[in-house]
Amino acid sequence: MSSATVFNRLYDKYVEQADQWGISEPTLPRIRRAPRRLDDGANAASFDDPRDYFRKNFFELVDCAVAAINSRFNTPELDLACAVERLLLEGAAFLKQVTEATQ
Repeated sequence: MSSATVFNRLYDKYVEQADQWGISEPTLPRIRRAPRRLDDGANAASFDDPRDYFRKNFFELVDCAVAAINSRFNTPELDLACAVERLLLEGAAFLKQVTEATQ
């Protein structure tokens, strides 16, 4: 299932539950201009639909979560730990096989 499908399901479910509970549907936040000292003259991103705004935020969140998980678990130390675990499991399986064969 793609992330776009997941987002659309979540968004539609939220809108449906908001309607059931009497909560207003999602709206776009007001457009704020950057302070003049920080403004480089480029137009800020603007959205026509709340779904597009929240889709952008959803994918930013997913990208940040994936990057954090990758940086946490893709380390040389974890690779070494996995190799040691694999070695121990293979050794235990071999030992079990040998003891069964000799009995």
